[in-house]
Parts: sequence; structure tokens; C-alpha cells
Amino acid sequence: MQPVLLFLFVLLSPAGPPLAAEEQYVQPPASVVSEFGRLRFSNSGYDHSYYVYANGTFLGADIGEIDLPVGTYEIEIRRRDDGFSHVVGQRTVTLKPDDYVEILFSMDQAAPPVPGYMRLTNPSERWRGIFTLRGAGLIPMGGFESVTTKEAWAAAATALFGHVPFRHFVTGVEVEQLKFRATEEPGVDMDVQGTSVMGVLGLTAGPVSGVDFIARGGAGVSIYSVDRTDVRENRYDPAFNGAVEFGFGIGKHSRVSLQTGLFGIVRDGRFYSWLQLGVGLGELDVSLTRSE
Repeated sequence: MQPVLLFLFVLLSPAGPPLAAEEQYVQPPASVVSEFGRLRFSNSGYDHSYYVYANGTFLGADIGEIDLPVGTYEIEIRRRDDGFSHVVGQRTVTLKPDDYVEILFSMDQAAPPVPGYMRLTNPSERWRGIFTLRGAGLIPMGGFESVTTKEAWAAAATALFGHVPFRHFVTGVEVEQLKFRATEEPGVDMDVQGTSVMGVLGLTAGPVSGVDFIARGGAGVSIYSVDRTDVRENRYDPAFNGAVEFGFGIGKHSRVSLQTGLFGIVRDGRFYSWLQLGVGLGELDVSLTRSE
């Protein structure tokens, strides 16, 4: 029985005092190493949200620290203003195991300029306006099937205001002078001239460097006269228009625009319309209210 008792004694004997906490840490073998490095981001400027990209991949917004696998990264710090993204900091970083790299950058309070941002408005001063004088040739469309055109042109003054009532919207007013001379069958001369006043609502889009784009439509009233060989008639009828306009900035405060659109009058339930091809000259950045 002695061998059996000896074996039980060994099993039941206490194992000794537990190890202290620092003594319980097991040192990994030398072949096991960390495969990550750490990046820290510090903004020393204006407190503004920022967005971090590594090799073009979005990592997150307002990151304080992040662990990345070892390797080389093209780090970009971006900000976003009015829907546009700007790179405010860029750096190439090579991370080695257990590296701790701090990336410092400074954010400005004012948004960076955006090339071609409608030239109609400035992201930091949203309430801006544009005033344009435009001349256009007219091509008769609906309602003039039996008419031979002799002369058709229009001159217009347009005032548009950006970001009213919402961002990327434009609202305003347009006054248009129209002159139209033609011959109706069977050989009756017709001379139409008048003035239209319309409210305008539209959208801006971009950016395309150096160029702005506005799509807009309007409705209002047209006061005009129709002179025929044997009779003169004065009228006022509903008027409408729709246009697509491309503007090209000249310096800081001038703009040349090319426009194509449709202008029409509703007379006695029938639509009379003209295709407009116009060129305009505008004055930009008429400050109304400065946004702080």
C-alpha cells in the first residue's frame, strides 16, 4: 500500500503560494511580434470635422487614434463644406511594428475656395446675387405653323439670388422685352411686341472649374400688342419660360453666359412659344447678407 499512499500524498499536497501579478505575465517567444502600428491625428487649428483616408479608403471621421497593419500609407485629411470635399493635409507614412506616429494638421475656419462653385455664390457668403443682361434670337415653335418670320428677338434683365430658400436653389425675377415681325397666311403682316415679367426658380450644379450651370424656369404675365394690317390689339396673358444657362467667369466680378430655353405665351387656351438662343453679360457677387 505504500506506493499508493505516496501517490495520493503527492496529489493532495498544496501547490505552494500563487504567483504575484507581475510574475504571471508570460513573455511571448521572440518570433511573435506585433503586426500593427498606431496613428494619432491632432488638429491644432479651428475645431471642424475632418475625414481620414488611407490609400483612398475612408477610415472614419474625427479619428483620434487608429491601429493599422504595418505598411506604407498615403494619408489624407479632408474637410467637407457645402457638399464639397477638400484635402487639407496629406502625408506618406510607413508604419513598422509598434510604431506610434502623430500626424499634425491645422484647419482654417474659412472654407477653401471651390473652383467654379457656381460663381453665383461663395460658400462662406451664401446670400449672393447675380444680375445679367441678355440678348437672344427667337425661333418660332408652337402656334406659328402658318407664319413666315421676318424678325424675332428678345432682350432680358435677370436678377437671381443664390441659396434661396434652400441651398443650391436660385430664385429671382426676369423682365423680358420681345419683338416679333412675321407674315401670316394669306399675306397679312403681323407685328408683336411686349414686355413679360416672371418669377424664376431654379437649381445650380457643379463644380466645373471656371464654369457655372443654372437650370431654371419661371412664370408670370406678358403685356403685349399685336398689330396686323387691319387691326391693333392690346393684351395681357400668362407667360412662361424655361432655360439652361452656362456661365463663364471673367475676373472676379464679371460673367459671360450662353443660354438656350423656351419662352411662351398662353393665349385663349393655346400655347405660342419661341426657342431662345442668347448671350448674356452679368455682374457677380452682389453682396446682400454676409453669413458668419
